Amino acid sequence: MSALWESVDTTAATIPNTPAGSITATTVQGAINELDTKKLAIATTASQAEMEDGTETAVRALSPVRIAQAIAALAPDNYAKYLVALNFGAEL
Repeated sequence: MSALWESVDTTAATIPNTPAGSITATTVQGAINELDTKKLAIATTASQAEMEDGTETAVRALSPVRIAQAIAALAPDNYAKYLVALNFGAEL
């Protein structure tokens, strides 16, 4: 009795991709690499001021320290500021 299917070794580099939008790669691996490169190019790090203001609409990368600093700056009392600093390791 023969198997209903055969196992085939496949990698993302051998699977075709139809280019669309801003992705021009023709293989799945190429599309993943291209997307990763483009993602890194647009995600600049947010400043503490941008985090506190909350008005920036562009894509920004957020580090845990920046988030903690923004929360601490907006906290209503010193207790909240120190609690956030302890949890995230931020410097006040």
